[in-house]
Amino acid sequence: MKHCRIVTAGFTCKSRSSLNCRVKETRGCVQSGTDLAGESWAAVYGFLLAHHPDAFIGENVMNLNSEVPGSDETDAQYITRKLREAGYGTVEMMVLDAPRFGSRALRRRLYWLALLGEDRGRGALLQTMIKAMEIPEAHSVGRLATHIVSCVSS
Repeated sequence: MKHCRIVTAGFTCKSRSSLNCRVKETRGCVQSGTDLAGESWAAVYGFLLAHHPDAFIGENVMNLNSEVPGSDETDAQYITRKLREAGYGTVEMMVLDAPRFGSRALRRRLYWLALLGEDRGRGALLQTMIKAMEIPEAHSVGRLATHIVSCVSS
């Protein structure tokens, strides 16, 4: 596989969705690598480790920000830490709501933006995302990437 400049991934959220009646039972599944969310995060993380894309945009449900019994970090904080351990020195986590992108569904989501290499700050993150939008393959990210850039710059 040729080098990836940017990877976007929304790993499975079914086990952590607020609509799942077992949601409390699955807290920490990302950290333990269990259930669908944990297994699919492990696959995304494995891809990042194997291919080292220059930038990563990840997405998942707000419940990943819930406390995890027996852990000093939420699954969302765990993901942020693992991105840093994988060599992404610039990592931002933010909350975005689907109606801001034209959806009628009220759907708040967590997003991670990460740049490979040393921590270069929000300005570098902004510049990388602007360049990524110029790549033809990145046009499917469209309005989301444009909004992410505006969130990071503010």
